[in-house]
Amino acid sequence: MRTVSDRKGGMTVKRLFVPCLLLLIFLLFSACDGDSAASTEPVSEPVSGPETTEAPDSTAAPIDTDALAEYVGVWDYPAENRLLCIEADGSWTMEDFWHGTPLAGQLELTGDGISCRAADGTVLSFRASGNAGLTDGSGSALIRLTETEAAVRRRTAYAVSFALSVVRQSPHAGGSEGSPYQAPLARFEALSKAQQAIYDELLSRAALMETLDWPADEAEDAAKAGTALLEDYPEYRLYLQLVPGRDGSLKTVYRLPGGVQQSDGSEPDQIRAELAIFDAVCDEVISHLPADASVYDQYRYLTVYLCAKTEPNTLGLGGTDAALAYGAIEGGWATAESCARGFAYLCRRANLACEIVTGALVAADGTQTPHVWNRVEIGSRTRIIDLARIDDGAFTPFDEDWYEAFWVPEEEAADYQSN
Repeated sequence: MRTVSDRKGGMTVKRLFVPCLLLLIFLLFSACDGDSAASTEPVSEPVSGPETTEAPDSTAAPIDTDALAEYVGVWDYPAENRLLCIEADGSWTMEDFWHGTPLAGQLELTGDGISCRAADGTVLSFRASGNAGLTDGSGSALIRLTETEAAVRRRTAYAVSFALSVVRQSPHAGGSEGSPYQAPLARFEALSKAQQAIYDELLSRAALMETLDWPADEAEDAAKAGTALLEDYPEYRLYLQLVPGRDGSLKTVYRLPGGVQQSDGSEPDQIRAELAIFDAVCDEVISHLPADASVYDQYRYLTVYLCAKTEPNTLGLGGTDAALAYGAIEGGWATAESCARGFAYLCRRANLACEIVTGALVAADGTQTPHVWNRVEIGSRTRIIDLARIDDGAFTPFDEDWYEAFWVPEEEAADYQSN
């Protein structure tokens, strides 16, 4: 049984307990406030390691993949000895050939080109040049080495649309009596029996991209047969080459159109895939040839297309393709020979008469410059179409001066001298 004294003792403990509890809570809060205050003080010890940049804003607008497709691929940047590779997701890398120090980052689309921002803060800006390339701030060109099929089709659609707009805005009623395309006389008939045998074998092997080689004592006959075949079948000129050896021998080499590497036939599927894209481009161009237009306008349509699709190869760009039909029709860079071959190739597909003429341009002082152009027949008259002079960038198809090299009567073209 508890007494009054016991109750007093219990009351004393209760009275002491409450103040002690309050004191303990006060001390705990004081300790927390001290830690919090201490955590706001700057760290005095230096932080080691590489300098970093802020993480990109994850809420930024996604890149326009359709517009980006125009630039995806590999670009040679000869002014800086660099190679620029742009991926479909907008990432890019640039390798320095001299030092091997790569740059990498994310690409941004600008109003007139692209901006490549690297992780170290370096920014490289390039402007779109015509319909085929890029240039830096000083005007130095980047050479497109590879591109996506989507980019090829985009450039083709642009050039086709522009060519159609020129013909529709100023239709020409004359020249409806044009001649159909006539293949040149087969060079095969002019070959010797031995050369014809090589021609036939090369024709069957070239279609399969099978390698052939000839010893030195047969190389001359093989060269003549191969030259004849490439004239009779211009489609083989896109990827077939005859390469001499140091010992005087000769062999076939199958190269990738639009590529920078060559193949001895070990990559036929890759070559066929690129040729399929080229054929699709040709089909796209010919499918839009205005069937109800005059023959004059049909020639004009093909001429404007090539001028819109390619750039003059005045800087020696474009590699081997710049001298072939591929360079003018798809590649983007073209010499006078490429322009002439490309025009003849499309005329052949469109069943329009056309010849390739080699010769020289004769200046007023008699100086001769080797040149290649086209000759077409309209009725009883022969006309000259010189794409290399038309596409010099000085005039557009809406200017009268543009037509001084487009539809020139051959008898009036005193500065053209054929071989």
